[in-house]
Amino acid sequence: MRNDYLAKVVAQVLDRTKYWVWGYTDVVVHGDGLKKCDGALLIPNHIEAGDTVAIGTAVYKETGMPPYFVMKSSLPFSPVLEAAGGIPWSRSRELQSFLRRNPDQKKELVHAYRVQRDYVRSKVAEITNNGGLVTMYLQGTRTPEGNTVLREKYTDSLKKWVAPMNADIVPVNIYHSFKSDGHRIQKIVNLDFGDPVHSGEGLETIVDRLCQHVDVFEK
Repeated sequence: MRNDYLAKVVAQVLDRTKYWVWGYTDVVVHGDGLKKCDGALLIPNHIEAGDTVAIGTAVYKETGMPPYFVMKSSLPFSPVLEAAGGIPWSRSRELQSFLRRNPDQKKELVHAYRVQRDYVRSKVAEITNNGGLVTMYLQGTRTPEGNTVLREKYTDSLKKWVAPMNADIVPVNIYHSFKSDGHRIQKIVNLDFGDPVHSGEGLETIVDRLCQHVDVFEK
């Protein structure tokens, strides 16, 4: 469970160390999508590991509270990340790893895997329905170059996330820009928060909004 005080402290520390740890000097927020919603699921493209930090620190500055974030359950220091707002999510790759090590427990492992995923979807819906913000990367969107085609398996997954929600979805377009201060090249992370689309407007409308606003998404 998240500790709100710890989440704020972590956001402050990460913002102060963003250059030395993540290599960027600033985060610039564009668009007013955050101001047009209460609870929302934030769906960005994904360039590098520091994206979550950039979004978390930017949202903290904009709203006074960093968002929750869906994370893969195999990340190290998981208890600390959960206290800062991480929501562990079991990926199919992790299930396959468990199955290789425990082939005689397939039934139990598959059942536990499905229960965990159902729980996370319901938890995200609970947070957003009650006015909270959650960041979630669509599978396969970590593409610094090239487009991510939202094919059937991705839209089917998105449908399962949206089904229990009664909240907004906000597309977040991430891109980098660069400048020099005469001594070094500075990297700026740009976050463009698009207009929200409500979960009740239907999957096709949600996908259209994502594809309109996030550069690398296409149908």
